[in-house]
Amino acid sequence: MSSQDELKNARGALPDSSAASGNNSIRRNVSRWTYYVLLTVGSIFLLGAIVFYLEGYAFQVYGSHKLRSLAKESSGSSASASAGSASSSPSALAATAASSYQPHMRDVLGRLEIPRLNISAVIVEGSDDESLKLGPGHVPGTALPGEQGNVAIAGHRNTHFLPLKEVQAGDKISVTTPRGNMEYAVQYVEIVSPDDVDPINPTSDSELTLITCYPFFYVGSAPERFIVHTKSTVPAQEAAAKPQSTETPTPTNAVPLRSESSVVVLNASVRDHNGENVTDLTQDDFRVKEDGLEQKVVFFKREDVPVTMGIVVDDSGSMRAKKAEVVEASLDLARSSNPQDQMFVVSFNSHVSFGLPAGVLYTSDVSELSNAFSHLHTMGKTALYDALVVAIEHLGRSPLQRKAILLISDGGDNASRHTLGHVISMADQSNAVIYTIGAFDETDDDKNPAVLKHLATLTGGQFFAPAKLSDLPGICKKIASDIRSQYILAYAPPNHAADSTFHKIQVSVNAPHHSKLHVRTREGYYGSATQSP
Repeated sequence: MSSQDELKNARGALPDSSAASGNNSIRRNVSRWTYYVLLTVGSIFLLGAIVFYLEGYAFQVYGSHKLRSLAKESSGSSASASAGSASSSPSALAATAASSYQPHMRDVLGRLEIPRLNISAVIVEGSDDESLKLGPGHVPGTALPGEQGNVAIAGHRNTHFLPLKEVQAGDKISVTTPRGNMEYAVQYVEIVSPDDVDPINPTSDSELTLITCYPFFYVGSAPERFIVHTKSTVPAQEAAAKPQSTETPTPTNAVPLRSESSVVVLNASVRDHNGENVTDLTQDDFRVKEDGLEQKVVFFKREDVPVTMGIVVDDSGSMRAKKAEVVEASLDLARSSNPQDQMFVVSFNSHVSFGLPAGVLYTSDVSELSNAFSHLHTMGKTALYDALVVAIEHLGRSPLQRKAILLISDGGDNASRHTLGHVISMADQSNAVIYTIGAFDETDDDKNPAVLKHLATLTGGQFFAPAKLSDLPGICKKIASDIRSQYILAYAPPNHAADSTFHKIQVSVNAPHHSKLHVRTREGYYGSATQSP
């Protein structure tokens, strides 16, 4: 082989340097263009975010100036109107102005402030995306900020309403507008589906409902809504003028409420050795002790007075086979109760729902209650504690002062935001008596009878664990009889201001014409729950 042939073969064995260089160049170009594309997209996204936040910030600055201007105009017009008509009170003029006011989209309405969460934002009219870019938006069709009724305000979860993830019961909220100022306190929160309109239904009470998307850090369109329910405390202008009383309220013929006076109210059931209710006792037959020290009973009553009762029914998948018996037993309870009782239905699975139609708070009509149970679907997880929080809060809307809850469940909870401790605290302050029925079977993996028994014992109710579902109607009738036969006692305890410890209550009966009587009432209370607000 010649030297030239050897050179050719050697060249053929080497890689093609020009091809390798071309491939490297292509890779570099692809990487470069990918970098440019990502940089451009990122820059556009960042610019959009900056514009989004700047637009909101600019509107908030503008809104603050606008509110000051509106406040001056409102003050001047009210003064002129008052001077022109001596018979027109400022409150009447303000009410007239508010009722005649019809805002346009994106109008400035007022300022929302939640001091503990460092929220202070101008409220805009409208709850569409364009409005919510500017600030929290008033939901059209609900009461206007500063007015009576249910005021609904929505906000983005990644801007003004992000701090709501830390909201707590009792947080104070103020809404300041040129037409009137209101103050609210947070009652509870709930998670609902986007198509649930119950939270914004009209109410006769002064309420504020805050709405944002949930979960807070969900990427994309969030699947649920985070609802903060609040109730009015006192209008700001009245709070400043209202004199503060230092006297301890004295019980009258009306049953004193725990949340409004420094008295402890007890609902006591008394039974003989046969388990029958005893209804002929007098005040002198009772002895009440707190932490071992005898207390003077300052109020006593034994009448079949109406109660407000919530029937709270487990609607999760574990209750599917028990639905028919539970519904029928609940209706038996209603038929056996005082005809003037105010009743409502709360069902719960992953979510909590009211059974009565929107706008109907309570009913004494058994047929309406029957329709309320028709919405049960028995599916999903179990938000037991959330349901009890909702029911106890709803009890507080009733003018009747005796409160009771019938809970039918297996006791399990795997979906609540609230805790058992929070439920017990609310029940303690509301003086609600909770009766619990454990609807168990051998296949229940989540059953928790200890929780049901604990709730009943602490609140003065009773826990039932029927051996078979056919026992439910008899149990419900027994509960109705127990409620209608209760004694109501009240006493003024020692001063437990700033005392959050548990104080044990003992009630006994010494009646010469009876023997072996058994008294059932709440086990005690937490000191701070009895003090005046």
